[in-house]
Amino acid sequence: MESTDVSVSIRNLSLNFGTVSVLKNLDLDVQDGEFLVLLGPSGCGKSTLLNCIAGLMDVTDGQIHIKGKNVTWEEPKDRGIGMVFQSYALYPQMSVRGNLSFGLKTAGVAKDEIAKRVARTADVL
Repeated sequence: MESTDVSVSIRNLSLNFGTVSVLKNLDLDVQDGEFLVLLGPSGCGKSTLLNCIAGLMDVTDGQIHIKGKNVTWEEPKDRGIGMVFQSYALYPQMSVRGNLSFGLKTAGVAKDEIAKRVARTADVL
């Protein structure tokens, strides 16, 4: 069990995309109030790690603890944290709903199905 001053603790975290290992047996502790920077080349797993911590991607193996609680399989909304992307919207002139539904609209998905999927996504986040 980690110390109470550890905000994020990651143990043996692995994530595979098919046969490709993106994160492999990663261990990391971030102390309360600590400033952490992830540096590396494109495709090395920086954003993937952040997505796993936020709960936006499921891990293959390992555990993620936030404030001592195992949140590995918790929904993003239940983790008590947030994630802000460098650019919050693909199309800044559109609303959040517009950005969430854009790909579905261009794919020709029915309006009622788009509404359901956007609502489900908003509920998860």
